[in-house]
Amino acid sequence: MDVIWPEGRYGKLQLIGVGRDIFTHNTTQPIEVLAFNGLRVTVTADKYIEAIACEPDVGAISSLRGLPCVGGFRRGYQSLVGQGVPTQSPLVLLLDDVIGATVVSDWAWSVYPNLISAAEKQERKGRLEGMAGVCAGFRAGSSALAADGDFQYTRCAIVPSLPHPSDPDGWHPVKNHADVSLRRSRCMDVWLENHNIIIESIFQDSAVRPDGRRVAVHEYSLRAEVSLEGYVLQGLTITPHILPYPECPSALSFAYGMIGKSLPEFNTSVLTMLRREKGCTHLNDALRALSDLPEIFSNLPFQV
Repeated sequence: MDVIWPEGRYGKLQLIGVGRDIFTHNTTQPIEVLAFNGLRVTVTADKYIEAIACEPDVGAISSLRGLPCVGGFRRGYQSLVGQGVPTQSPLVLLLDDVIGATVVSDWAWSVYPNLISAAEKQERKGRLEGMAGVCAGFRAGSSALAADGDFQYTRCAIVPSLPHPSDPDGWHPVKNHADVSLRRSRCMDVWLENHNIIIESIFQDSAVRPDGRRVAVHEYSLRAEVSLEGYVLQGLTITPHILPYPECPSALSFAYGMIGKSLPEFNTSVLTMLRREKGCTHLNDALRALSDLPEIFSNLPFQV
């Protein structure tokens, strides 16, 4: 999902999302596209949904207009799942990312430091002071709370383009934006191994620098082993690659408490068990996405 500012720094945001499910028979055959969705959302400067449309079209989605991006949007779109919005489709994940991508989007301007005014830094410092306890990275005493209003940048890292030259089908076509933009990227691979389901996934928030190179502020990868019966999480390895504050990785110890839980419940149980100082918003998003597995696996064109 890309976030851009067609009207400039303090104007409306436009979110452009694309998601798909594909099946790879083997390396000699073309991929099979099982599902494809697009999403376009216009968000007002004060973070309300002004316009929203999806591909293929779902008429009910227009009812989300007027909702705040935070504090109501998730309940709004979840009420449509199964009532026009296909259950566990790429569209559901795109809708869920409207919240996180909007919240993180302002960070994209940090790669253009000359555009950040002293007044904005002071205002941001005040907001940071009120965020104590919202997540592991902002727990009491965190270095994040001592920031002077500058956007976090020193712990970020240059990252390569998503599509790999040797795997042209690995990603759908990705558009590169020349101006300020934020991109939230996800990928999840699923296969059978020794009568268990193996999942490898990545999660990344990144932005384009003035020189055209891409820099990431959040990046996780995880590997999960899941039972065929009940889709129970048997094993989990989480690797934090890029995070903005030294305290952020403390969320991992709590995340491993999800082992033994059933994946279909993750969309709810992650939000319940990994709240506030026990969780990282971005890691939680990556974990909740695992709840899609049963639907994805049931649609794969092979028999277990």
